[in-house]
Amino acid sequence: MAPAVRAFAHEDKRLGFKIDAPSGWNELPLAPDEKWIVGRFKCSKLDIYVDREWGGEHYAEMTIIAFPAEETSRKGPKVTKDGDSIKIDLSSPYKNYKEYFNKTYTGGGHFVDAEKEAKVGPVAATQLSIKVEKLTSNGPRRVTTWVYHLPDLDIAVQFETLENAFEKRENEILSALKSFKTIAKAAANPAEKAPADAAVSYEDLKKLTPEERKVRRQAMADATAKQLSAKLPNGWSAQPMGRFFVLSHVDQSYAQKVVEQGDAILAWLDKNLEYFGKGEFVRRPVLRIFKDQEEFRSYRGGLWWGGSNLEIVTYKDNDGWLTWSTDQFNTSVLNHWLRERDYDLALAFPSWLRTGLDGVFEKVKLKGGQLDFPSDPWERVGLAENVRAGKALKPREIMTTPGAQIGWANNRQHEATALVRYFIAGAGSRDTKMKTIFKNYLSALKATVLEISKESAGKEDAAPKKPKTEEEEEAAFKARASGWKEKEKRVLDSTVKRAFGSWKDADWDYLDNAYFSTIKNN
Repeated sequence: MAPAVRAFAHEDKRLGFKIDAPSGWNELPLAPDEKWIVGRFKCSKLDIYVDREWGGEHYAEMTIIAFPAEETSRKGPKVTKDGDSIKIDLSSPYKNYKEYFNKTYTGGGHFVDAEKEAKVGPVAATQLSIKVEKLTSNGPRRVTTWVYHLPDLDIAVQFETLENAFEKRENEILSALKSFKTIAKAAANPAEKAPADAAVSYEDLKKLTPEERKVRRQAMADATAKQLSAKLPNGWSAQPMGRFFVLSHVDQSYAQKVVEQGDAILAWLDKNLEYFGKGEFVRRPVLRIFKDQEEFRSYRGGLWWGGSNLEIVTYKDNDGWLTWSTDQFNTSVLNHWLRERDYDLALAFPSWLRTGLDGVFEKVKLKGGQLDFPSDPWERVGLAENVRAGKALKPREIMTTPGAQIGWANNRQHEATALVRYFIAGAGSRDTKMKTIFKNYLSALKATVLEISKESAGKEDAAPKKPKTEEEEEAAFKARASGWKEKEKRVLDSTVKRAFGSWKDADWDYLDNAYFSTIKNN
């Protein structure tokens, strides 16, 4: 079989090497928080695995990973100083490619089938063949990796294919691996690194005035957009559109449709929930639109968030508009707005409120320039089942139900969605007696959160450890979110008592009747 025609060379002037990617393979974008992978490509042709009992499919992948000597040989934390700012990186680096692969590979049980030392031109290389045969989701795989040993770093170029597809792809894989060459290094592109003065922790932001916070957060948003747009693969575009900075691998008309939907959601929230984090600035998020679901899945494992708090990801669904991908985009825009306006309060949302808001916005539609908030067919069926069986909860019961009891099996997530819709976009939002309930509830929730936070602060060290890296700050956020789950019962009961302490039985009866009426007429 003749060697495959090469499409183009992947050059990394910062690290000083280039290598050819196989013909017909598409370059993939890298996650903004990626520290080891410096290039990724995916074959455009699908490989199929079939045996007597099951089958699977897989797109062959090429991944380039860099292991700088300063990182792989480091012992202890990495300390860098920029003016008066000191950054401490406590992450443990990988010592070599094998350690990296063993700790990060999730495709199944694997073992090194063959290993030998060789040379590619003047460059020494370790050639590895790894077999993946156990616990694979779509058939046995073969990983072929050549690790090129340069004076100050190792570059590992890894190809992953289905085992039964390796023979037909072997020539193009070997052709690419043999094309590795060193090149002269160039100075780093300033656009690839966010300006030091743009980075500031969330806790430090809280100490600023709203206007100072706006200036700093806008600088952070501009730096993020500049950084991500500097790393785009061929075929991608970058431009501001509406209230988003769009990184797109789709046609302009589809990107415009997504932006119009997102703009409408943001505008609706600005107007109808203006009291939530009133006066706080909502930054322009980075919207990354992949050409299809497969490309999306290759990015951060198919997660709906990126390495930056400002990144929203979605893709063009072959099934058309208003599909599952649209549902997730809608809720991503909602949650971006909530975090921007009041991160602490959004973090402490009880499960019924978080589930209900996501459920309401999942199916939102833009019709005639206005947002429509339809109920989902599954929601209507679930609500009808609970009402018919006499198991449907009243609003006060929903608002005091722990998260562990709000799920698909008992249709409670549908009840939470129906109640939130009633409050913010349904009959309750137009009822003179009911239209301020949601605002009052959030105000009461805020008071409860501040009360509990003040108590907790009094029990902690006088000088709590301040996050020094993005990883430490993310870990702190996760710890706080977990802490709110532990306090959920108190949050639920205290908030309802604050919001509805003056209510009489007649007030609750009115709400119950109005809420169930909307369910019956839905």
